Amino acid sequence: MTCLMRGSVGDILAAPDGRALMQRHLDSCVAIAAKEGYAPRANVIERYQKVMNSTGSTLTASMLRDLEGGGPIEADHIVGFMLGKAREHGIDDTMLSVAYTHLKAYEARRARQGL
Repeated sequence: MTCLMRGSVGDILAAPDGRALMQRHLDSCVAIAAKEGYAPRANVIERYQKVMNSTGSTLTASMLRDLEGGGPIEADHIVGFMLGKAREHGIDDTMLSVAYTHLKAYEARRARQGL
C-alpha cells in the first residue's frame, strides 16, 4: 500500500478512504495466507491492525524507498506473487491488481529509459 499510494502509513490514513483501502488490502492478504495453509494467528493480525491504523506513522515499505530512489523493485516477487495467489483462490484482487499495475508501469518506464 505504501508503494501504491507513494506515502507512509500515516499519509495513507490521512487521505480519504485510506483506512478502508488499507483494511481491504490486509483482508485480502490474510485470506490468501489462510488459503495457502498459513492462517495468521489472531495476535499477529491484531499487531498488523495496530501498525496499519497508527495515525501519523512514518512507516513505509522498503520497496517504496527503492521506487523513490529510482532503483529496481521486486514487483513480481512480492506483489505479483500475491496477485497470482489471490486469483488462484478467487480472493478479491482489486488492491493487489492496482498495486501490481502501478509497479509494472514503473518498471516499464525504467526499461524504456535504459535503467
